[in-house]
Amino acid sequence: MPKSSALAAGLLNTLASSCRLTLNFIHGDGCYPADQVIRYPHPPGYARYTFSLCAFPEEDFVQNLRAYYAFCHDYARDHGYRCDLINFDYRMKYDQRALLSFTYDSPVMTIDPASTGGDGWLEFLDACNEFCKARGASPLFNQTPHLTPGQVQKAIGDRIGKFREFMNRYDPEQLPQLAFRRALWHHAVGSEQSAVVVLNPLQGIRNGSGFLSRKRFSGESKYRI
Repeated sequence: MPKSSALAAGLLNTLASSCRLTLNFIHGDGCYPADQVIRYPHPPGYARYTFSLCAFPEEDFVQNLRAYYAFCHDYARDHGYRCDLINFDYRMKYDQRALLSFTYDSPVMTIDPASTGGDGWLEFLDACNEFCKARGASPLFNQTPHLTPGQVQKAIGDRIGKFREFMNRYDPEQLPQLAFRRALWHHAVGSEQSAVVVLNPLQGIRNGSGFLSRKRFSGESKYRI
């Protein structure tokens, strides 16, 4: 919420408290993945929203959540911006079946800031990603916008080299030339600068290359590397 007034902040706090109170009474033993599938309308209209995601080791989640609350409080004080939707989280099991899995090292719990995407959201994401990097969080590449190569390198480490080794072995010609491969190769340059591309899900990638992050908004996805 850009430059939020005291009234707007109070309304948002009331909404958040109501949601938390409701969730104390609505719960179950589990959920079905198929029930979480959402068909986003195009154009999105007033119901549009966007979010980010970073995963923290489950055993360290409580202290990282407290640190995230402090980060959001300090950011709102210094920059006048706070997320205008309720943050949420997931618990994910340990999984090494995918080399670039964000639960490769341990079970995780995520912190997912959410927003309607107004002024200040992208700048908040940049600061949030640095906060997550400093505390050892792992991104989910198609749901963590505005990642930099340095943030990816710290999260994945040597697994990028293993991924390159497998690609050279099984696809030496690197065909087809997907943009996400180029982003992985570019990590070695060490540049923290980002390049923006726009992807239309029905037409493929245009205006450059990159894959490491996405912003869901207005029917198109903005990827950055």
